[in-house]
Amino acid sequence: MFKKKALVIIKGGLGNQLFQLSLCNLLKVQGFDVYIDINFYQNKELLKHNTKRHLELSVKELNFKIASKNTAKWFYKMQKIKTISNYQKGHNYNLEQVRYFNIFDGYWQNTENLNFSIEYLKNVLSNQTQFKKDLNSKPVKGSTLIHVRRTDYVDLNQELNNQYYSEALSLASNEIENFYFDVFTDDIDWVNKNPLFGNANKIYDSNSFEGSSIKTFSEMLGYENYIISNSTFSFLAAYIGGKSNSKIVKPYPWFPNRKHNFDNFSKWTNINWKLENERF
Repeated sequence: MFKKKALVIIKGGLGNQLFQLSLCNLLKVQGFDVYIDINFYQNKELLKHNTKRHLELSVKELNFKIASKNTAKWFYKMQKIKTISNYQKGHNYNLEQVRYFNIFDGYWQNTENLNFSIEYLKNVLSNQTQFKKDLNSKPVKGSTLIHVRRTDYVDLNQELNNQYYSEALSLASNEIENFYFDVFTDDIDWVNKNPLFGNANKIYDSNSFEGSSIKTFSEMLGYENYIISNSTFSFLAAYIGGKSNSKIVKPYPWFPNRKHNFDNFSKWTNINWKLENERF
C-alpha cells in the first residue's frame, strides 16, 4: 500500500519549532512518511519579513527525514494534482483532508498534539545536558518565573499590559508561599522602567545564558510557579516544567484580536486582560 507523505515546514522560534515537531511526531506515529523542511532558516528573503530566528535543535536528533530543496519542490509540484495532494496552512489542521502528498505550513499550537508528543519532545530536548538537569531538578519553594515578551509584539499590538501583570502578581503573592519572582524578557529596558517589577529577584534578557534560546528555556524549567506571557516559548516552559503543585497563570484571551487554541486550555489560572497602549 502506498504510504502517505507529509512535508512539515519548520519555522519561527523554539516554541513554534516544538509545536511543529509535535505534529511531525503525531503524523509519523499514524504511519506517514514525514519530511521536515528547514529552508526557512536559510531563506534571506523570508527572514527579511520575519523576526530573525534560528533552528535551535540539531536536525540529526529529530528522527525525521530532512527535505532537500529539490524534495520540497517536488512536494509543491504534486500540489497541482488536487486528487492526490493536500496543502494546509495556518494554525489548525484537519487530518480528514489528507491525501497522498501533504504539506503542513503553519504553527499548529495545539495542546492535544503537545500532550501526545510530550515524551518525544522531552527526549529530543534531553540531548541538551542542561535541559535534562533542569527538568529533573527540584525547584525552590515559592520560586516564580514571569515572562515578558514585547519587541515584535508591540508592532503587532499583541503585547500584554500592566493590568495583566499587576493582577497576576497580586494573585501569586497571595496564593504562593514564600513567593519571589524572576523576570525573563526580550525588553529589559521596559521591565527595568516598570515599577511593577521593582521587587524582582533577578531579571534576564535575550543576552543572558549566552544568548541561547535552548539554554534560556532550560533555565526556565527550574521554577515552581509560572506567570507566562502570550508566547509559545513561555507556555511550553510552564507545560514541561510545571509540577503538580505549581501555580501557573496565563492571559485570557491569548491574543486580543483573534481566537486561539490556548483560550480553551483550562488547566491553569486565567487572567482576563484587554489591550491598552502603555509606554514608559
